[in-house]
Amino acid sequence: MEECRIRRTPHAVYQITYHFVWIPRYRKIVLPGQIAERLNQLLYTIADQPEFEVLALEVQPDHDHLFVSAPPTYALAQKVEYVDSRSTSQRCVACGHIAKENRRSQSVFLCAACGHTALADVNAAIVSDAPTTNVAVTEATGAAPGISQPLKRLVVDSVTEKFV
Repeated sequence: MEECRIRRTPHAVYQITYHFVWIPRYRKIVLPGQIAERLNQLLYTIADQPEFEVLALEVQPDHDHLFVSAPPTYALAQKVEYVDSRSTSQRCVACGHIAKENRRSQSVFLCAACGHTALADVNAAIVSDAPTTNVAVTEATGAAPGISQPLKRLVVDSVTEKFV
């Protein structure tokens, strides 16, 4: 882990660090191999901006850690926000069709419109990533995928744009 150093701007001297931890419900292993590598790439892309500094990033099969330094011009609420992702788990990555019928079970996604088949969590992660380079990870206290109650996702958005 890099040393937390004091940083300066024309109007401030600061040492602000944020430690984000994403844990799937029941510490279920949801980030095997390629998914973990892609998440690692995306987190570095998002946080690798001139005013932000990634101090540490660790992607484990059952949880993730991101330790980042950010200037005081960004509020924590701007960096991380909960959004409703009911349609994310029901939207087809191939054609964009949204329907409850697309989510056949907790693990299977089959588009009723175009016939695209994928693992449900992989499809939802790609859909979440596609529009604005977001990284979406299931919140630890959220409902399990496939349950009708709204599932919340923790979204970290690009730091050059406004944080969602």
